[in-house]
Amino acid sequence: MKSIIIFGASGRVGQKLVEYGLENKHKITAFVRDMSKIKITSPNLEVISGDVFDSEGVIKAIEGKEIVISALSGRATKPDYSVLSAGVQNMINGMHKFNLTRFLNVAGAGILDDREFGLRRNRPNYPETFRLVSAENWKVYQYLQNSSINWTMVCAPEMPESGKTEIYRTAIDYLPDNGRRISVEDVADFILKNLDTKSIFKSRIGIAY
Repeated sequence: MKSIIIFGASGRVGQKLVEYGLENKHKITAFVRDMSKIKITSPNLEVISGDVFDSEGVIKAIEGKEIVISALSGRATKPDYSVLSAGVQNMINGMHKFNLTRFLNVAGAGILDDREFGLRRNRPNYPETFRLVSAENWKVYQYLQNSSINWTMVCAPEMPESGKTEIYRTAIDYLPDNGRRISVEDVADFILKNLDTKSIFKSRIGIAY
């Protein structure tokens, strides 16, 4: 059993992380703005109402945990996605304060490497609607690189809600060839199966079918 705090726990990936985390007998803390969005109840679930822009609140919530997961998406505040970089910076500060070392988060595939254009987000056909959130994900990547924690960024392309298959491809720094989508359920599945996988520490992981 791990003690895990999930930021953005009321989102599409976040809710699956909470559900699967509890199924795997972990002790879960869900950090959300609106507690009513968490419908699950369990003796192993604590729900905290808070704002990731509130550094003191984030740091207090992290105390006593073993693993920090960010499933923030910025959907509720778009086109302002600054919640991603500001929130993760507060999480990093909290982790440093309490000597936590393991952090995982969900990001888009735009920040993965591209053999022709450097990054996927530099491709001429990269969707304009994703450029703002991708810029924030890149900030998060830079923050993590400058930290001392063992981070993993799980970088996904299109994420429909289409069920858990547990069958998918992954690659370090790149999106698997011709990968176009991955379900939110399988993103959550991958994260929870790789909480302690040292081979993906300090790495961007592309994931797709």
